[in-house]
Amino acid sequence: MNVLQHRRATTRRDSNVSVDPLGGPHLHGWLLDQSDDFKLEFGENAERAGELWPAALVLASRRDMAAYYDLLDRHAATDLADTMGSRRISGYLATPLHQTAPEPVPGDDAEILEVRRVQFDILCAAFRTGGTDWLGVLWNLTGETEAMGADALREGLELFNLFGNPRWFGVSARETIDWMIAKQAFAVSADTMPARPALLSSAFGWDEWVRVAETLSRGGVDTIAGPSRGIAIELLLGAGEVEAALKLAEGLSPVSDRLAFYRDVMVRLDRKCDAHSVYPGAGLVLGGEMMFRFE
Repeated sequence: MNVLQHRRATTRRDSNVSVDPLGGPHLHGWLLDQSDDFKLEFGENAERAGELWPAALVLASRRDMAAYYDLLDRHAATDLADTMGSRRISGYLATPLHQTAPEPVPGDDAEILEVRRVQFDILCAAFRTGGTDWLGVLWNLTGETEAMGADALREGLELFNLFGNPRWFGVSARETIDWMIAKQAFAVSADTMPARPALLSSAFGWDEWVRVAETLSRGGVDTIAGPSRGIAIELLLGAGEVEAALKLAEGLSPVSDRLAFYRDVMVRLDRKCDAHSVYPGAGLVLGGEMMFRFE
């Protein structure tokens, strides 16, 4: 609490405190993987320090939400309950961790309750299955809660970038997912050249991927350079040839691209092992950044 209060006293920030992870609602994101006992102690300390919003969010992320409701009752004269519920999505950035249904909001009719249920399911996916947290942004930008057609999906994915640049390639979410779709198509068609996947955007350079794949099949990895190098690296990774991909990546430039690639591959490999880099709701509450653990 002392760190939070010092930051607020000494750091200039936007009037919308949510842009500041220390002063806004996302402070609780650092603590999502902690025990209920730890969260209870933190919530009590935060309340004593007058930090009601962080206290509420941390308590809302516990399996047992009794302390959260007690906090709202103690501060019924404030707008805390309204801030956590009907006017904002704040509570939805905590409760999906352990709860299976959205918290009821007084005054909601049947139609609004159904909307909240669908929204909550989307956020649960974001919290519990890393890699799908972009669904929450897609919903927020498009308002779509039903199945989207391919054209509408492509248009929606052009509106934002994936959190924290989880892949070293791509800019928009559409471009990044295009690469993932292409890589998967080649990975499952090891013996033949696959057909162009229907979900790829019209501007995607599929012919270049086929050309690079044919070059690799002839053993011509050393002849691949320029932008095609990135395609070759992903095709090698998709084929399980990690060492060959790492060797080819030594020629990536600038250095920032090479470092982004190494971080990306580190996370991919970690998720197949002990998954230290997996953190609940990281895309939504940590902006896609990785939470490092020091033991």
